[in-house]
Amino acid sequence: MMKGIIKISLYISLLLILLLHPISVEAKSYSITSDIYHVLINSDKSIDIGEELTYDFSGSFSWADMYIPTNIQRQNHNYNVTIDNFTISSADGNPVTLLEDRQEGNRFYAKWGYQAQDEKKTFLINYHVTNAIQKYPLVAELYWQIIGSDWTVGHYNIDITVILPQPAASAADINVWGHGPLNGKSEIIDKQTAHFTASSVAAGQFMEIRLVFPSSLISGKTDANTTLSQIKNGENSFVNQTINAAKNAQILNNILPKIFSGMAIIPLAWILILIYIWKKYGEEYKVNGIPKYIRELPSNLSPSEVDILVNQGDKPGIKAFTASIFDLARRGFIKIHDQATPKAGLFSSKIEYETTLELSVDWQKKENKLTDYENDLLYLLFSTIGRAPADSKPSAVNHNESIKSQSQSAGGSVAGYLDKLLHKKTAFEDKNDNKVTFEEVKSWLKGNSEEFTTWFSDWQDSVKKESQKYAFIEKKSRQMFVACWIITFIILFISFNPLPLIAAFIIIPKIKRWDRKWVKEAEEWKAFKQFLKDFGGFKNLPPESFKLWEFYLVFAILFGVADKIIKMLPAILASPQAVHAGWYYMATSSNLSGGSNLDATTQMVNSLNILTSELQTASISSSHYSSGGGGGFSGGGGGGGGGGGGGAG
Repeated sequence: MMKGIIKISLYISLLLILLLHPISVEAKSYSITSDIYHVLINSDKSIDIGEELTYDFSGSFSWADMYIPTNIQRQNHNYNVTIDNFTISSADGNPVTLLEDRQEGNRFYAKWGYQAQDEKKTFLINYHVTNAIQKYPLVAELYWQIIGSDWTVGHYNIDITVILPQPAASAADINVWGHGPLNGKSEIIDKQTAHFTASSVAAGQFMEIRLVFPSSLISGKTDANTTLSQIKNGENSFVNQTINAAKNAQILNNILPKIFSGMAIIPLAWILILIYIWKKYGEEYKVNGIPKYIRELPSNLSPSEVDILVNQGDKPGIKAFTASIFDLARRGFIKIHDQATPKAGLFSSKIEYETTLELSVDWQKKENKLTDYENDLLYLLFSTIGRAPADSKPSAVNHNESIKSQSQSAGGSVAGYLDKLLHKKTAFEDKNDNKVTFEEVKSWLKGNSEEFTTWFSDWQDSVKKESQKYAFIEKKSRQMFVACWIITFIILFISFNPLPLIAAFIIIPKIKRWDRKWVKEAEEWKAFKQFLKDFGGFKNLPPESFKLWEFYLVFAILFGVADKIIKMLPAILASPQAVHAGWYYMATSSNLSGGSNLDATTQMVNSLNILTSELQTASISSSHYSSGGGGGFSGGGGGGGGGGGGGAG
């Protein structure tokens, strides 16, 4: 009996010990939070790679390894490389021991030792790769999997800089592509440097870079007769594969499973009803007497309002944003000037130009002529981007306050306040001169894409709200447009048949039609657009162009044909009948001249060409996929060398 009591007591004591002092089972894990590469291409076909690989360790770790294929064939690309001069150290200066460094079979393998406990640790890795460059008759390429698909953990914040052995003759001689993560981006920095980034690469996914450049920069024999055209065709096929895969996945996941199910009679009947509704409420009213070309502006609508009219009530696009900047310049609210500065070279000197947008000193006198969205545009340029004027309205997206609050505010720059609130530092915080350079605008748009997207969305809403007073679209037509969409989704829900939705996307957008009082003007704007589109092909300049060329330029930007007008500007401005551009001037170190002399006219044409094209490029969300000049990554590829994987323990 006593023995039993003692045994039970021992069990209870042991249980209490375990409950009060549980045995610690240490779980550990790691992630790669940053991976920064510097790749130097050598003229002998080799490359030198420097990598800053940052691990985030949870638990105790003492080793890490990596391997890279050295003899491999991928998609008709053969690679036989050698990796040597492998070194590794720790960014914090703590000891790192290279445990293994060898060629094993068709791959290079390295393993190193260290001590890490619940910390981040950055390893500085360097190695030399011979025969990494493929040389062809006219071009050479680095086609390399910088991160292989054998990694069992994801990589984050990947940044890759690639430097050519010498600068190319022109940046246009360089082409870049990236494959793998669709969040990746590629760009050409200058004639010698390319840059690739990705926010993340998933475990089991590769990240591949491709840089094509003139073969004259590389010595040695050619490896194949591949041409740049063949490379571009291959890259285009990768883009198409990515797009088609996304479309096919959408069809398979959303449409095909439903197309054979549900009710058939109701969807078919609804399609017939949609056609009837379009005939009654959507077919445009007939307008007679509209010529092929309209040479003068049909009305005084702003570019943004014209964009909404022509597109039947949709929000204005990015071209309206660009056109509005030049419209404000034409109306005297913005001045554009080029500062010419001589730059001395080794054998000769050249003239460089800096383009600056300046808020007119008397803009407040004419402020009542500005709409809320035009005020917002000025605020974006001269306060949010240029950090001037210093005291302005309280919000970049507040459409109820105008820029005139700069004379009423005493709290300092709101843009600067927001930057401090968000812990952001800018290069323009101290500016207060009502000026912003074009380079500052491009730099801000490039570095603040999310902020601009938010601002632009609010700006679109403001333009749309302002244009509602015109009632461009017939009221009954708009009501039927909304009702048809609602009924379509109800039928889709009860029938599980996608046919009504497919028909709706084709028919319902056409149900909106212009109000009777606007249909004639809308057709006239379309004829005016056609006139601007064909402007560059006229044998003789239309007489209206000498006095209206500024208007032509603004709306040519809106309609996407600015190059047609800019090409003809030298001939227009050479005429004494031409209207002087009071909003543009060119400054030199010795004199200040307007746009009437030959030098100023030439530079004005060049500057407008750059402004209209580059501002459009910088502000629009360009295609996600790269065409060789930089851009996003495609999901194809897989033909590059390198790759491999690694781990830690």
